[in-house]
Amino acid sequence: MGLAASQARLLTITSRLSSVELRQQRIANDKMRLASDQEEVSNKYTNALSNKTLSFSDGVNTVAMTYDVLTANGYSVKRISDGVIAGSSSNPAKTTIPAKSTQNTNNNSSNSNNDSGSSTTQNPEIQKWVGKPAPTPPESFNQTPPTPPTEKLTKPSAPVISNTTITVPDFNKTISNAQQLANTSYRYTHSWDGSNWEQTQSVFSKQVLDESLSELINNLYNQQLLETGNKLKEAKEKAQQTYDRAPKNLDFNNGDYGQSTFSGRKIKTAENEYASSILSALKSAQSSVNSEVESINQKNSTAQNNYNTELAKYNKNQQEWSNYEKEQSAYDDAYATYRVKYDAYVRDYTNWETANSNRTSGSPDSTVEQTSRPQNSSTDNSTGSTNTTVTPASQELANQLKNSQFLIQGLISGYLALVDKNGQEISLSSATNILEDYDKTDDAAAEAEYNSQMAKLNRKEKMLDMQSKRIDTEYSALTTEYESVKNLISTHAEKDFQYMS
Repeated sequence: MGLAASQARLLTITSRLSSVELRQQRIANDKMRLASDQEEVSNKYTNALSNKTLSFSDGVNTVAMTYDVLTANGYSVKRISDGVIAGSSSNPAKTTIPAKSTQNTNNNSSNSNNDSGSSTTQNPEIQKWVGKPAPTPPESFNQTPPTPPTEKLTKPSAPVISNTTITVPDFNKTISNAQQLANTSYRYTHSWDGSNWEQTQSVFSKQVLDESLSELINNLYNQQLLETGNKLKEAKEKAQQTYDRAPKNLDFNNGDYGQSTFSGRKIKTAENEYASSILSALKSAQSSVNSEVESINQKNSTAQNNYNTELAKYNKNQQEWSNYEKEQSAYDDAYATYRVKYDAYVRDYTNWETANSNRTSGSPDSTVEQTSRPQNSSTDNSTGSTNTTVTPASQELANQLKNSQFLIQGLISGYLALVDKNGQEISLSSATNILEDYDKTDDAAAEAEYNSQMAKLNRKEKMLDMQSKRIDTEYSALTTEYESVKNLISTHAEKDFQYMS
């Protein structure tokens, strides 16, 4: 190999080394993402095993925690954020507003005035509603909450396509070397020193063929044409074994390779048979390599198309979730705005009711207009009175607590708190008849999902390990070849300098 050819070969090897290093980096990144996915699956499984639940025990029997069980045993529940106690009469509760009677005695009128005066002078917020119309309720909140997508997809992993453009290496040079050696035989002749020059030339031609064949096999491996490369490698090993067993000392006493005579008749040689075997394997490989290229291209195309389809589904699912989160945020904001208005209305209506509930028609403020609270109304025909009702925050909280999961998780997380009959907050640890334990109802499902997800991740990890080993082997071979070519160039340069000097 000349100096220029060696330098070109060195540049080619350097380029391939860079390509292999890039593939190694990609595999390392895939392994990092895989480790992150494994950690996420483990955390989800751990959280499922760490779920806690509450139950109620009277010392003999233990029952599941419900709001009815708590209230039956003298407990209630308070929301920490605003201090509202579920169903408590000290909070704005569901109340009835009776219509004013048209028959009142002077005593009642006097007592009403006295009561009104004593109550309204204590609180300015109540006093300002004396003799005023009832506050107007806000419009009902009729928005429908958005519906979330049915599932949340995981981003698919990109397919590992090591070579998107496959170039079939040139077989012609190697085939030409094999044909030349296969058709070359030599006569039994010896030079004056006893050597056979034609035999020496055949041995040298075999070395040239071996180098050409090794280069072709390496080029096939570089293009990921593993099947064709392995066939040629096996054919070379088999032909070499046959060559090693064949006799090499050709003289007229060796009858295994033709009848040699002193007259110089052509004879069959071990190199000739070796080249014939290699030539047959080369022609077979050359005819089948295009089929392997087509198969690889089809496989890569299918993998890429499947990935593109899954990626499109994932992107669509991400957009659906993004839209849902925006709609949910807008819904939450609208409901929060409504709750502010509604809570203000409940507070004002309670103050108005306190300021005017005991006033009679004979008083100066008896002309207060009776307006109804929202949601429910009923008329008592026997008395001629109209009853109107409202469901304030305390009653809404009581309705929410009928969901046992909301109650239990709220108490455990600290969003809700237990209170006694007097409204005093009680910690879970001091309530001896309330038991806290791990929730094992979902452990089996969590374990099944964990095993399924980990099995998938482990399969991916094994595939990455196999790819990594293959690339490491290729990198090691390239490094060795790089050092060899580099040393060859250095040797050439030293000889050239010595010759010039």
